[in-house]
Amino acid sequence: MTFSIRFYSFLDRADSEYTFINLEILLTPMSLANEAAYLYVYALKLRTVHSKIDKTMKKVKKYAHHYKEASAENKPKYQEKYHKSSKKLRELFQKQHQLTLILRHHHTAFAHQMNKEHKTIK
Repeated sequence: MTFSIRFYSFLDRADSEYTFINLEILLTPMSLANEAAYLYVYALKLRTVHSKIDKTMKKVKKYAHHYKEASAENKPKYQEKYHKSSKKLRELFQKQHQLTLILRHHHTAFAHQMNKEHKTIK
């Protein structure tokens, strides 16, 4: 019995475009080397997302500080920059959450495959 469920993911694009991931691919067992490769690739993606979050967080704080100290004529400019960067920050947090879920899945699958291969060696 095979089933296919599609869900939205922010993994491949930094902008707001959605890509589909077929859940059937995630549910099929892979070899230990493939699981290790997936863990490595998604860990790198998560690391880049973390660095983007840090940079965007600094921008949000900077724009909030500038907004507080700006004159009345410049406040709307900094408020708009603040809202844009905070929206981008929320998107990055969603992307981070999706990557964490996929990493958790592949970590569990990796441990399962490791136990399976260890049992066959004995």
